[in-house]
Amino acid sequence: SQLVSPNEAQPTVRTPLSDYEKQPFMSLEEALKPVDHFIEDLPGYAAIVKKDCTNPEDGLTQDESASIMIFGMECGETSLYRIFNTALRSENTDKIKPWFSYLKLFMTALHKLPSFQGVVWRGLQIDLSMEYTKGQRHTWWTVSSTTCDASILGNLMHQSDKRTVLTIECRNGKFSKNHSMYPQEEEVLLMPGFHFEVTSVLKAAPDMHIIPLKEIDSPW
Repeated sequence: SQLVSPNEAQPTVRTPLSDYEKQPFMSLEEALKPVDHFIEDLPGYAAIVKKDCTNPEDGLTQDESASIMIFGMECGETSLYRIFNTALRSENTDKIKPWFSYLKLFMTALHKLPSFQGVVWRGLQIDLSMEYTKGQRHTWWTVSSTTCDASILGNLMHQSDKRTVLTIECRNGKFSKNHSMYPQEEEVLLMPGFHFEVTSVLKAAPDMHIIPLKEIDSPW
């Protein structure tokens, strides 16, 4: 660009996910090969979801739709969701790199989905009130599952254990209902690199906190 001379150009900021975009497009089965040792019979689960994605909506290919569906699928005693997010949460490129091919397929699919702007909810069976304080800014490198239907969290509200409800004002959520194993959950996915500010911390009950968050521009 003529608007920026070479000596004024800003250095590229690298993130834990830098370079995944360079991966070639693959089928879901091929994209999962580097990580299939993490989940028993992962190829079998991939085959199941692809059968349910023969006519995907939102302009996605069969493999793209299946990459979203398998993300939230329970795979025996574990799920791809948990293992994939554990790698992302580490912010360790060596741990994330085996997932790059799947990440390319998955993120390509998410970018095609309708964007959701508004308030979404996420319930956690843990007390986060000491970790989040008003005015703090954080980045989630995981893929976060939320819902735009607060009633989905009804059971969590009535439990007696420690719990936190996050109310998130998002601008770039991705409405994944058409590609979910559980469409009744009205799921909105927040993509890796979700940057937000804590706007308040409210104690709603002896063991329950409500923490409102607001999406802000990412430094990346």
